[in-house]
Amino acid sequence: VLLLPRIKNVSASGKVFIFNALFILLVLLCFEILLRYTGHAPGMYYQGFERVDSMVDLHVNTCDKYGVNKYDTGYRFGEGRKINADGFLSRYNYSPDVFDSIRKTGKKIVMVVGDSFVEGVSSSGWNYSFMELLRKKPSDYELLSFGVGGMDPVNYKLVVEEYLSQVKPDLLAVVCCDNDIMTFDREPTPGIPLYYSASNNGLYSQAAIADGVDHAQPFKTFDEAYRYYFYVNYKSVKGIPFFKYLSHSSLVTLVVTQVPRILYYRHHDMDELRGITNKYLTAINTVCTGTNTPCIFLFIPGITHSDSNRDWIQNKAKPEFKGLENKTYFFTEAKFEDYISYQNQHFNDKGNEKFAAVLDSLIAKEMGNMSAGK
Repeated sequence: VLLLPRIKNVSASGKVFIFNALFILLVLLCFEILLRYTGHAPGMYYQGFERVDSMVDLHVNTCDKYGVNKYDTGYRFGEGRKINADGFLSRYNYSPDVFDSIRKTGKKIVMVVGDSFVEGVSSSGWNYSFMELLRKKPSDYELLSFGVGGMDPVNYKLVVEEYLSQVKPDLLAVVCCDNDIMTFDREPTPGIPLYYSASNNGLYSQAAIADGVDHAQPFKTFDEAYRYYFYVNYKSVKGIPFFKYLSHSSLVTLVVTQVPRILYYRHHDMDELRGITNKYLTAINTVCTGTNTPCIFLFIPGITHSDSNRDWIQNKAKPEFKGLENKTYFFTEAKFEDYISYQNQHFNDKGNEKFAAVLDSLIAKEMGNMSAGK
């Protein structure tokens, strides 16, 4: 109960006004606390970007002549993770000799494409990610990882176009997550990575919807990307008179930074925007059909949509998987407690175990269909 001193000589309408004002302030305070709890930093256009005096490019990511984003082979991950000659996390290179040696053991080859979920993240480390859990499990298939953190369906399509004919997998699995739903299109940028990595921050080399434009604007260098992010974060919000005094509020920051996005959506057909992701996923399916390669798609909801019922999750992502419904599995088993945190929306150990079991059962089902000639 909120105890306030008695206010004398205040009319009934005045007391109502004071009560309503205090109630609104209390609600705003609750929103402020909620936003900060879920990782929305005040005064930040791009969440997770920290202001530092200098930034050093770690040269983690690279992009080949086809526009496929990979890891720089010179970078060294921890936890015993190795980057192969193709720029993917693997203990061996992806070559015809390796593929033949796998098949000689009687195992099938499953090519898995995705972002950091496929790359491997868990609360106890990489070895507890669903890809590693399945690799340790005795099975009649071998997983080949084509997962690179921060990527999108454009990159997934490019990976499939470049590597499917080389690998000739028995099954392709494309793992999509909530943030893979694209709201703007982009062109491949050979030689320019989609993502720059630094010790303090991660910088996407292409910015779009935050500026209210239709297509991504690639930044050719790390320094160019950093200057853009620095300007947007510390000028577009704090540089605005009046707002700079309120940029200590996460709620005010959220309102100010969402205006371009709201205007962007109001001037675009949502069906058209949601068709962007579907265009690339459908293209992947077309490539697989042309090579007689079975493929499946898996959708992982974000932490804010976990615990939702199956119909809600399926309807949310339905436009993105239009025409692929019979090949798509929606991971509706996901629960809030299966993720690390709001700030790090990857699976924890429990979530990885749960998703590994689902993926394993789907692969077994597809292998069974192959054996039955379906």
